[in-house]
Amino acid sequence: MESISFNTWMESANGTFFTQVDFFDANGSRAYDSTFVMAINETTNEFVDWVIYPEAYAFGWGSFITNFSRYVEEDGFLYISAFMGRLFSEGMDPITLRIDVANLAFDSNWSINYDAYAGGPPFITGGGVYLDGKLYAIVMSQAAAPDFSDFGANMHAVEIDIATQAITRIQGIPTIERGSPISPVVYQGKVYFPHQGESGNPTFSYYTYDPSNQATEQIFSMAAGLVQKLYIIE
Repeated sequence: MESISFNTWMESANGTFFTQVDFFDANGSRAYDSTFVMAINETTNEFVDWVIYPEAYAFGWGSFITNFSRYVEEDGFLYISAFMGRLFSEGMDPITLRIDVANLAFDSNWSINYDAYAGGPPFITGGGVYLDGKLYAIVMSQAAAPDFSDFGANMHAVEIDIATQAITRIQGIPTIERGSPISPVVYQGKVYFPHQGESGNPTFSYYTYDPSNQATEQIFSMAAGLVQKLYIIE
């Protein structure tokens, strides 16, 4: 074992801190074809255990300012999404999995695979955030090109039903034509989705989605620039 690295996502869940750790050999390749999540007791700062999934995924990626993990107290699961699967050289394989926080184990009976939505492995560039039994994310509507030349093209705002695992495009939010890996945000019962326009018309805006009545609304728009993060200050 030559080196280890901590992945970019971190999450606090019911008194336990979770973060992904990758192991590399002398050639810089993954040493194991598995996913390792480290669990640390937040009170004692002591290592508790490894939570291991038998395939290698990169949950979170690089310095992208987005959110690919979400602890849901209502059901006791930590939901984590792979930005676009394994390492770049291994292609796309996006997925959302969940960890049973109390038992420190992946739920082997639940996962979201985005191939069925896109007709092949796409990109997922933001989410999912949680609201009332659903996850909300931004997902490419087609299979991604092997050379990543279409990164961030033809993205949709989607709603994912946790119980049925169905992925549904949210109508009323235009197709996102330019890539921007920013997560949706939940506030006061609505989901706030970032939206970037076509390259010839590079406007940036935010749309809200109200799951109670499926209503959408554009709440602001910028003629230039790119928002990197949205914070709610009350």
